[in-house]
Amino acid sequence: MSLAPYSGPFGRPELIHLLRRTLFGVSPGDLSHFDGMSLTQVVNELLTFTNTTTPPLKTYALPVGGQPDPTAVDPDVPFGTTWTTVPIDPNLNPNPSGFRRQSFMSWWAGNMLQQERNIREKLVLCWHTNLATQASTVQVAEPVYQMNQLLRDNCLGNYRQLMYDVSVSPAMLIYLNGYLNNVFAPDENYARELMELFTLGEGSGYTEDDVQAAARVLTGWSIQFQNNGVPIIPQTTFIPFLHDTTDKTFSPFFNNATITGQTGANAGATELNALLDMIFQNEEVSRHICRKLYRFFVHGGIDAAVEADIIEPLAQVFRDNATAPDQLRIVMETLLLSEHFFSNDVRACMVG
Repeated sequence: MSLAPYSGPFGRPELIHLLRRTLFGVSPGDLSHFDGMSLTQVVNELLTFTNTTTPPLKTYALPVGGQPDPTAVDPDVPFGTTWTTVPIDPNLNPNPSGFRRQSFMSWWAGNMLQQERNIREKLVLCWHTNLATQASTVQVAEPVYQMNQLLRDNCLGNYRQLMYDVSVSPAMLIYLNGYLNNVFAPDENYARELMELFTLGEGSGYTEDDVQAAARVLTGWSIQFQNNGVPIIPQTTFIPFLHDTTDKTFSPFFNNATITGQTGANAGATELNALLDMIFQNEEVSRHICRKLYRFFVHGGIDAAVEADIIEPLAQVFRDNATAPDQLRIVMETLLLSEHFFSNDVRACMVG
């Protein structure tokens, strides 16, 4: 069992295994396209793409006089054009937000069904599964779409940068109550998920006091839904007087680090960056994220041997490329080209 580059045969069985892991199903056309390529060539093509996805369009209508009438719902959006840049008038009846959410879900499912020959759609689902938001909870369709685009644009990028962007995204601020977290009533929801699910992992060693301190770091972020009474696409804003400006001290797990309280318009960004820097200095982040990728793309189970021989060296690759803009691409390339990825033990098994 090794993370060393695979040097065995790369024929039809190996190609099918690789494509099943990185695509949603393998068509005869997919096999024909990649047939004759080397392993390195196939992996390079799977990991090379640009985000060319077109946004979801208005394809919904309401029946009027027995006929579908697109103007009867979401009238500010012409039929066949995108709703993603058009604010919703709160006085509209019916409110089109539910139609937009359904449009988003159909659009995303369509992207998976009509996938390109690369790993993008599989990775978007992977990151959505691990950095989850829920359309029915967020309610507002535009931030839900923005979150999907964020994952789409950064699925092979830098994980620490992705965590900053996710932390201040409107969808996540709404979903985990970050927009309600303020100095007068701290909300620990996002701080807890940030450590437990998104970075360090449950049982890694952080304390309840650490969660509370992180929640104070994250106070003051909010969502702007209107500008001078005019509806806008929801966007993140920072409100300085709602931010806890006192120092935040953490446990020995974080080497008793203190994040100095900040004031002013940049206080939220400065303290969030300090919090992420502190968290990402801990090696548990690299292990936790590499385990997630392993379970999604290789095998659902991780025993002591896999932890020692695969997760630890892969986590080292993650750490060695901590500042690389394509950090996650390097990690995925290492995994997909590895000897272990093609071992019989991880073929035709459950993943995810």
